[in-house]
Amino acid sequence: MQTKLTGIAGAVCLACAAALPAFAEQDPNLNPASAPAAANSPAGTPASGPISIERGSGATRGGTWFSAAKFTVPLVSGTPPLTYGSYHYYKSPGATSPAAYFAQVDLEPGALIDLLTCVVDDSSTTNDFFAQLQHYVTDFTAVTRSSAAVGGGSVSTTGSGGVQYVMSAVSPAETFKSYNPGPPEMLHEYFIRADVAQDTQFAGCWLWWRRQVSPAPASSSFSDVLTTDTFFQNIQAIYAAGVTTGCGGGKFCPNDYVTRGQMAAFLTRALGLSYLY
Repeated sequence: MQTKLTGIAGAVCLACAAALPAFAEQDPNLNPASAPAAANSPAGTPASGPISIERGSGATRGGTWFSAAKFTVPLVSGTPPLTYGSYHYYKSPGATSPAAYFAQVDLEPGALIDLLTCVVDDSSTTNDFFAQLQHYVTDFTAVTRSSAAVGGGSVSTTGSGGVQYVMSAVSPAETFKSYNPGPPEMLHEYFIRADVAQDTQFAGCWLWWRRQVSPAPASSSFSDVLTTDTFFQNIQAIYAAGVTTGCGGGKFCPNDYVTRGQMAAFLTRALGLSYLY
């Protein structure tokens, strides 16, 4: 039996054959029925789709871990750096009340952040741990700088619960941005702020995110693809990413067959595959 893969549908649906080989049956990205149950997911994590600690492919959710050792920038100048407590948990030496430290967030542009989770050891009867996702913007056009907490992206402990995790959904979910050529021209930076005392410790924080397709432009880059076509957004996304250059003459040929050679070109461009030197 031959499976016809046409245009963008073929490029994004390489696993759409009716039957999957045995090795693929256990892959949740190819067989949704094999995805882990919500009970196997990190507590509080949205249970839509498979969970991956590593950077997943396609729309698979991923989690990026920011170890406490990465929180190297204090809010107040002269604050001593975090020191090792035990089991790779870190605390603020001599801080009788929580001191703020920052770790810079580095994700792929376009990643959609939807959850912040931190691992904490709070045995203090007087101090609590606090963490927050923050967004900083430098506007080169207006020559201004600003910062704001990302909606819902803050967690804290209450009482002396000992070793625990605290989490909060980022709502609305935040699209990670880095640089916008404008206008206006802007630099975007994200940081996780953690407030720690000498009697509270933390191991680090997770940011949970998923990839998303970039918004569709107002006009099409190909004469045979209309802005109202079902796959218009997807076609524009792989064109902007350099995955496809069309079929020549300013056309995309959305209903043409995809050969094995063209499939190889799509995949190597999309995944950045190369041989080792």
